[in-house]
Amino acid sequence: MVLRAREVKLQGKVEPHILVKWKELPEAEATWEWLKDIKLFYQV
Repeated sequence: MVLRAREVKLQGKVEPHILVKWKELPEAEATWEWLKDIKLFYQV
């Protein structure tokens, strides 16, 4: 589940960054992930 989204400047480009609440983990364990990585690894 995506809790938040933001845009982060990385090497001169703006990239989407999402805060992911992982299944079976508490919200406190949520991590920021690059949207492009999530799409690549999870074929979303």
